[in-house]
Amino acid sequence: MALQEEGGKKKAADARIRRLLAYARKFHAPRRYPLNELAEASGYTISGVRTAYDDEEVTLVARQINRRATDTADGDGQEQS
Repeated sequence: MALQEEGGKKKAADARIRRLLAYARKFHAPRRYPLNELAEASGYTISGVRTAYDDEEVTLVARQINRRATDTADGDGQEQS
């Protein structure tokens, strides 16, 4: 059914967005992308960006790029503007 196929595509796109957000917040050095820019680009709220990914996505990204996360804490809130 076409609707199921599109639902699968949406699920895959959401997973890619979560991995991109994890990369932008945990692996982009020396400075992480600001939350407000990521929220605008992804269609999430700022708090949604913070909670969009979890350790599983961070681990997956780390494996894909063969690097460790630059920061494991994400509660600073100082990069909102």
